Amino acid sequence: MIRILFVLVQNILSLTLWVLATPFYLIGKLKGPGQVWVELNLEPDFPISAPKSRWLPKPYTYLNLRSDLLEIKQAKRCKGVIVSWDQPLAMGPAKLAEIRRLLVEIREAGIEVVFFCDQLDTRDYPLATAATHIVLNRAGRLYTFKPHMELYFFKGLFEKFGLAAQFVHVGEFKTAGHRFIHQNAPRAQELMMSELLQRLNAELETTCGPRFSPALHELAPMDARNALKHGLVDAEIGEPLLPSFLADSENFDPKSELDPKKLPLVMNMEGWRASKFEMPWKPLLRKPLIAVIDLSGMIVSSGMSGAGAQISPDKVIPALKALKRNRRVRAVILHINSPGGSASASEQLWQEIQDLRQEVPVVAWCTDVAASGGYYLACAADQVVAAPESIVGSIGVIMGKFNLSGTSDKLGIGVETIGEPSLLSAVSELDGQLLENIQADIRSFYATFLDRVRLSRRIPRRKLHRYARGRVYLGRDAQKRGLVDGLGGFEEAYRRALELTQLPEKAVALTSYAYKEQDFRALLRENLLYSGQAQVLDKVERHQLIFEMFQNEGMLAWSGITTRSQVP
Repeated sequence: MIRILFVLVQNILSLTLWVLATPFYLIGKLKGPGQVWVELNLEPDFPISAPKSRWLPKPYTYLNLRSDLLEIKQAKRCKGVIVSWDQPLAMGPAKLAEIRRLLVEIREAGIEVVFFCDQLDTRDYPLATAATHIVLNRAGRLYTFKPHMELYFFKGLFEKFGLAAQFVHVGEFKTAGHRFIHQNAPRAQELMMSELLQRLNAELETTCGPRFSPALHELAPMDARNALKHGLVDAEIGEPLLPSFLADSENFDPKSELDPKKLPLVMNMEGWRASKFEMPWKPLLRKPLIAVIDLSGMIVSSGMSGAGAQISPDKVIPALKALKRNRRVRAVILHINSPGGSASASEQLWQEIQDLRQEVPVVAWCTDVAASGGYYLACAADQVVAAPESIVGSIGVIMGKFNLSGTSDKLGIGVETIGEPSLLSAVSELDGQLLENIQADIRSFYATFLDRVRLSRRIPRRKLHRYARGRVYLGRDAQKRGLVDGLGGFEEAYRRALELTQLPEKAVALTSYAYKEQDFRALLRENLLYSGQAQVLDKVERHQLIFEMFQNEGMLAWSGITTRSQVP
């Protein structure tokens, strides 16, 4: 009751201010330019949800971007959207496809979409094909090389330092340890990665559609003039001429000057939001919620230290319990972008998601990677949605360790072992009874993994085993095998969540639920804007975390696939 009275007073004050401002708005509208262009400057990446922070400003999230683009799609006074970026895009292919789908919807609604870029590469070009017009800066370049994969193997390097790696895995396609124990890719890994690359090339061609041309790859790198000549872009002009192009793209002549009065008004996203003239009415009764929770990064055991994105039971489980207790929450969308990690932590999280399902429907929304432990979590949901570009699967288990005895000898470090060495020993090999125990343990967990998938996906065990053994698939192939329910992005996951709640979209509110804390170190990483230093830092921290997990935990459910480093 107190809240209703407070909201009612707030609405009365808002209504009063809105009525007083209306005459000024109408006068400005009569004198204004009519339709406007909105400039969307893309960040290197968009987090799915904003982390909790008392003092630091909340970052602009993917859900914020989605809300803004959907409003633009329905706005009659928006003539077009200009898309650009200042720093290289660091998003994976599935998240880029999410943004592309939203821009295609805007274009199909009759609003022009113009990409203005200094350069385009293999990652960016499919996104740019969402545009009505692709405009390349006159000094720009196309670096649209054909996607490829580079797999690095460190056995020879390890031998030089006396470092030995020993791993046991279930499934010949479970390749996480191959880079440490082989000097070249085994035949099974080579076949799987070749097929994956072939599928990626096919998805690229499908995404680009009519824009795709053999010249896209065969002539790269190419300057703006050659890109225009082969129909890969629609114009090559400098930034000062962009307003003239927007005013009349069909009859644009770079040599003629346009009347300044005919040039369109261009405003950025902040100006667009500020210019909206809407009555800020707040509903007296709060709507039921569909909550989005972000599970991105490696899955680690509770209490493990490490930088970068992590999914830890001690952080995630309280958030899942809070969602289960919240009576307003009618469905939960789990955003999953994880190559896996700790098997025990994956099982803990699986159990908690199962408990949440007893209260509300759960939909797994998989973006770039839902592999191994990441797919383990997805199977706990009622339904699984993946993008055609998503990497899905890697149903398998690996366990192993690094042996530093040779390194200690080379460095002149003496080591005395008192008692029987174990898996956690840094200077002993896996042999004898210990090796048999490990093999039995990973077979047991692999059987559990198969059961989790079999019951969730309703796939016969024998057929499932053919799909498992550590193999990974793109989203389209995963759907054909029954590993996911539907293809698409957030909109598809949201649609399925609404269906499960049996509520119309207007009757619910969409919200994100954060469990991660924002700190000054994370803010410093954002300020690096994914420059070369940030990417190097990310790789160093990732490999440091992997090494720590192998040494301290042994059993992993990790796929070893990173689309950012292996697929341009």
